[in-house]
Amino acid sequence: MQYHPLRPLLILGCGLCMALVAYVGQAGNGPGRYSLMSERSGGISIRQLLVEPWSLDYRLVTPPLEEETLDEEKEPDPELVLYLDGPDFLVGENVEVFFRVLGPRGNEIRALGLSLLGGYGADLFLENAGIYNISVRVESPLGGFTDSFDYHYP
Repeated sequence: MQYHPLRPLLILGCGLCMALVAYVGQAGNGPGRYSLMSERSGGISIRQLLVEPWSLDYRLVTPPLEEETLDEEKEPDPELVLYLDGPDFLVGENVEVFFRVLGPRGNEIRALGLSLLGGYGADLFLENAGIYNISVRVESPLGGFTDSFDYHYP
């Protein structure tokens, strides 16, 4: 077999390409990957918080209109969605999110968050104007935490 001077350069180039692909794949697993998902949801961020090692983004997301509701002129109520980000974290990977919302009229809603739009939502619609007390408990293999805040819905 004849020796060609471009052969080692071609092998080196292929190796560098494979290393670049591996690096980009690992870089995509760092913190911040779900912040992009939360921004794409089109929702309005109502609270952003850092609870080491977690990054939280609460958003009010208006669900897409279904064909049956297109005739109605009423705008759908926004749904509360929590976006989580943390080290080596994958959505739905042994993570449980529990919501408790106390409405302005004293009504209480408790729900388990399900994977929704890259975050966790639980059909928690804020319908009436007033102050809502929102409490969240997150349990995962990385540990657990709670968060609570008041939100004034216009």
